[in-house]
Amino acid sequence: MSIIKPKKINLTNDYSIFKRLKGNRPVCAKHYEKMADSMRKTPELFCCMPIIVNEKLEIIDGQNRKEAYMIIGVPVPYCIGKGLTLKDAQRLNASSKPWSCMNYANSFVEEGNPHYITYVDFRIKYKLSHNVTLAYLVQGQKCPVQCFRSGKFKRGSMSLAAVLCSQVKDMMGFFSHGEKQGFSYAFMKLALNPLYNHEHMLVNTRRYGKEDISLGNDVKKNYEMLRDIYLKNSSDFLKKPKLA
Repeated sequence: MSIIKPKKINLTNDYSIFKRLKGNRPVCAKHYEKMADSMRKTPELFCCMPIIVNEKLEIIDGQNRKEAYMIIGVPVPYCIGKGLTLKDAQRLNASSKPWSCMNYANSFVEEGNPHYITYVDFRIKYKLSHNVTLAYLVQGQKCPVQCFRSGKFKRGSMSLAAVLCSQVKDMMGFFSHGEKQGFSYAFMKLALNPLYNHEHMLVNTRRYGKEDISLGNDVKKNYEMLRDIYLKNSSDFLKKPKLA
């Protein structure tokens, strides 16, 4: 087994030499201000925590530490790792404070990925959870966590997703458990039926909808409830599909 030599730790008072790595998550003022306070109390800490940069002096790890060094006015210790990229930044950051779904999405948005731009737009506009937004954007297709985090997420029909999101927001107001993920999944299954009529569903929900918080996240039970509400006074307009 070969021994890897430790990198040389450099020091600089020129904070301007460091660059933000495109796609890296933003710094957190609360975090670096707290870090600066810790450094003031224990000055020896600063030289023990070098930031990691690549050969372009783009910060791979230690964005908040750099801000803390600036606040207290001490030199920045740093190590240069040639060839380090955004993927390395994501791996390093995830071991300290995990990247959220929005961190990953915004990272790919900065690279101009249209699928992630749509995802972020939908999260902001409809205020749905990550899992629900993703489900409505892919409309039944699979998108594992690693697929999303690696930049391989592909949206489905944007117009259909917009309709579904607007419709489920309409329905959430009728039920206290409407914010539950299982409710949203169940509604999508109903709404994707080509015979579904949303105005009819709203009318029937106002007339026959009953609160049942026991349904919680159970997709099957939520679907059965929504389907039964829809079928009131609707004859065979919407056939009862078999539940998977």
